[in-house]
Amino acid sequence: MVGHPIVAVVRIAAAAVILAALWLAGSATWDAAVLAVRGEPREGTVVAVTHTSWARADRVEVALPGGERATVHTPRKDLAAGTPVALVVDPDDGSRAALAGDGWPWRQTVLPLLAVPVALVFASNVRPGGLRGAGGRHVPRPDPSSPSD
Repeated sequence: MVGHPIVAVVRIAAAAVILAALWLAGSATWDAAVLAVRGEPREGTVVAVTHTSWARADRVEVALPGGERATVHTPRKDLAAGTPVALVVDPDDGSRAALAGDGWPWRQTVLPLLAVPVALVFASNVRPGGLRGAGGRHVPRPDPSSPSD
C-alpha cells in the first residue's frame, strides 16, 4: 500500500521533472532563436573536443579572434583540435554560439519534452491505495499463511 505522503512526493517529483524538461527545452529554443535573429558569422579554431556516445552531441570549445572562447554542442563527429570552423556568435554574449551549418538544435529542444508525458502518466497512476492497475480495480493478494488448494 502506498500512503498519502509517498503519493505527494511522487507527484512533486513528477512536477519537478516537467519543470526541468520545459526549462531545458525552452533555454535551447531561446538560444537558437536569438542566434537566428542577431547572430554574426565568425571564424574560429577548435581548441578541445569532448567526444560523447554516438547518440549525443559532442562538446566543442572554440577560440575566437580577440581571445574569446565559446563552447558549442554539435552532432558533428569529424572535429579535432586545430580545425578551423565557421560559427554564428551572439554579439551581446560571446558564449552563446553554434557551428554554422548545424541547423536547428532538434535534440536539445525536443528530447527534453519527451519526459513530460512520461512524468504525467506516472504521476496520474499513483494513488493512495497503490499503483493503479487491472483496470483501476484493487486486486487482492493471496494470503501466504492460508492453505492453498
